[in-house]
Amino acid sequence: MFPKVPDQHKTGKPLIPNGLGVLYVLITTVYLFLVYFSGITPASNGVSEPLTLAVCILFGGFMGLLDDWMDLKWRYKAFMPLIAALPLMYLTIENP
Repeated sequence: MFPKVPDQHKTGKPLIPNGLGVLYVLITTVYLFLVYFSGITPASNGVSEPLTLAVCILFGGFMGLLDDWMDLKWRYKAFMPLIAALPLMYLTIENP
């Protein structure tokens, strides 16, 4: 399912799966949605902290997966986290 790449740090350079950060992203996102739907943290000013964090984590995970599949250039990697941080910036503006 995931592309395999040689491990540069081991002798013989065995092939290892690349892109297992997807599991971390999915588990974290499911946890944040459970926190949101259980009502542990109420939304203030119409902004929900767990959903905002879930959007940022999903976008960051998508960037990592896109980089694994397409080998993005450094100039794109430098600015994409700024886009992923926009929901967090909005959250801090709404809830100082």
